Amino acid sequence: MLRAISIRQPYASLLMHGVKMFESRAWSTLYRGTVLVHASTQIKHRETDIFYHPEVLPTLRALGYQSPTQMPTGVILGTIELVSCCPFQSYDSEEFKPIESILTPFDKGHWVWKFANPVFFEKKPMYRGRLGVFNVEEEVIHGCA
Repeated sequence: MLRAISIRQPYASLLMHGVKMFESRAWSTLYRGTVLVHASTQIKHRETDIFYHPEVLPTLRALGYQSPTQMPTGVILGTIELVSCCPFQSYDSEEFKPIESILTPFDKGHWVWKFANPVFFEKKPMYRGRLGVFNVEEEVIHGCA
């Protein structure tokens, strides 16, 4: 079994392209290591607004996305390393890239998840995501790398 996390677009693709390296969650996890990044099925209004934000749109267009509807959804994009998870108030915010403040709402009481080393799959298998860190059978990604 492999671990996975669902992330809405455009955040999932920005994470996998290394533009975004942090996630803010209301919950923590003790797990560290490789996780599959699942792009959630829905793109909500907030995420559409983020897509068209003047400081985000040029980056997304440079990555080949002209609109939110072009972004892959309901698929496993690839793998990434979850390297840390700690309370927001104890995190060194100097590590955050300027774009992180637009992409990631860091709230008191939330947890900062730090990721590194994204690897896109050549083939992106369809998969139904879940809340939290969830398990995916290895057969799902067989032949995707």
